[in-house]
Amino acid sequence: EMAEILGDKERAASYREIFEKGRDKADAMMFNGEYYVQVLDDIDQYKYQFGTGCLSDQLLGQFLAHMAGLGEILPKEHIRSALEAVFRMADEKKVSCILDTDGRLKMEKYCHFGMRLVRTRRITETIRMYDLLREPETERPENIYGSFPEKDAEKPEVS
Repeated sequence: EMAEILGDKERAASYREIFEKGRDKADAMMFNGEYYVQVLDDIDQYKYQFGTGCLSDQLLGQFLAHMAGLGEILPKEHIRSALEAVFRMADEKKVSCILDTDGRLKMEKYCHFGMRLVRTRRITETIRMYDLLREPETERPENIYGSFPEKDAEKPEVS
C-alpha cells in the first residue's frame, strides 16, 4: 500500500502478489479446519511453544493487521472459527477468558465475539484500558478482580 501511495504501481503490484501468496500459504499451513496451530519442525527446540494447541493468541497477527488499518488478512470464517474454538475449549476446561485492550473499537469487537466489559480504567486523561471477561458457560465467577467489582465499571453502550 505504501508503494501505491508513492505512485509506484509496478512495485505495488509485486508486493501485493507476494502478500497474497504468503497469506494464502500461511492460512493453508496453519488452519487445521477449526483453528490456527504453530508449525515448527522441532517443537522441543523452542521454549514455551504449543504446536497444535488452541491458543488464544493465534489471531494476534490478525489483530495487529486490524490496528494497522489493513483489515482482515485471514478468511473471516476462519477467524470466527478460531475464536469459537478458544471459547469452546475454555468452556470445556471451565476457565475464563480475560483480556485488556486500550481501544474502544477493539473492546467493541471483543464484545461482539462474546466478551463482556467488566471494568474501564482511566490511564491518562485520554487513554482508557478496557478489561473484558468471558466466563465459561457452566460457571460464572462472581468477581475475578477482587476489589474491583463489575458494578464499578464504566459501561459504554455496545451493540
